[in-house]
Amino acid sequence: LRAKLPTLDGRIEARRAVARRYNQRLAGLQLQMPAEAADVRHVYRAYAVLVDDPAAVCRHLAGRGIATRVYYIPLLHEQPAYRALGYRRGDFPVAEWVADRTICLPIFPEMTEAQIDEVVDALQECVPARTTS
Repeated sequence: LRAKLPTLDGRIEARRAVARRYNQRLAGLQLQMPAEAADVRHVYRAYAVLVDDPAAVCRHLAGRGIATRVYYIPLLHEQPAYRALGYRRGDFPVAEWVADRTICLPIFPEMTEAQIDEVVDALQECVPARTTS
């Protein structure tokens, strides 16, 4: 990994550029995108979004040849190593709600605008547009 350190800043900036394009293109859909506070610099190791029906979205994207990932399942309080603490499903409802709706879209430093657009186009086919009121 030491060999990658000299290019780390550039790779992070490339991921940030992919995230900016995702943010612009996904703004009209009913999903929640990653938030970035003004005083921090997100590195976008993953580009996680919240959707109402993640299984259906993942199936649709897979049908278009687009891989998605779900990280951190089971949740920490459901891991076997923490079973002795006695926590069960329902003890952390906010974390569980978020986990049940989170999928990670493809993101990597070399991702092209065409690849990003392909992911967004597929999402537009299965995630409803935001409604204005």
